[in-house]
Amino acid sequence: LWVAGFDIIYALQDLAHDRAAGLRSVPAWLGSGRARLVSATLHAGSAAALIAVAVVDPRFGWRLDLAVAAVVTLLLLEHLTVARWGTSRIALSFFTLNGVISVALGVAGVMDVLGGV
Repeated sequence: LWVAGFDIIYALQDLAHDRAAGLRSVPAWLGSGRARLVSATLHAGSAAALIAVAVVDPRFGWRLDLAVAAVVTLLLLEHLTVARWGTSRIALSFFTLNGVISVALGVAGVMDVLGGV
């Protein structure tokens, strides 16, 4: 869900090309606004799944809880960035924020499972 959501955001940059070439990317098919809504829905599902894992799995503690809170905040920031600045700042959303998200989840999850190393 997370990857599909940011892939749709990233594909917004190619909207005009995709339409001109007859490609059926999500943004070309649905338009920018509805594509962003689909992306937000996928990211909401991803956030819900992460929250569920953090709550249900007893191996995870405060580190993962903190990482999940950061992830939800960063996913929201991605969507706010695109809503405010359009495609001009997608590189920030795609590379920087998603890189931070993956590292935060990985490190927090490993530390919690290993007992707070």
